[in-house]
Amino acid sequence: MSHLAVALTFVRAFAADVRQRAAGQSSSSARDVGASTLEIVVIALGLFLVAGVLVAAITAAVNTRLAQIN
Repeated sequence: MSHLAVALTFVRAFAADVRQRAAGQSSSSARDVGASTLEIVVIALGLFLVAGVLVAAITAAVNTRLAQIN
């Protein structure tokens, strides 16, 4: 396939996509871009919970070692 044929195929596909978007017939995957606010909040709370558990575990381990030293 020559370079001109590849370029023409690309232009046709691009034009079809533009026509489809202009007609408002975008696919459902094009509308579902990015995370919603609720998803971000749930992820942030999960990370906050993991960080809290990690801090508690490290604090308990340090206090245990400190008690063994004294």
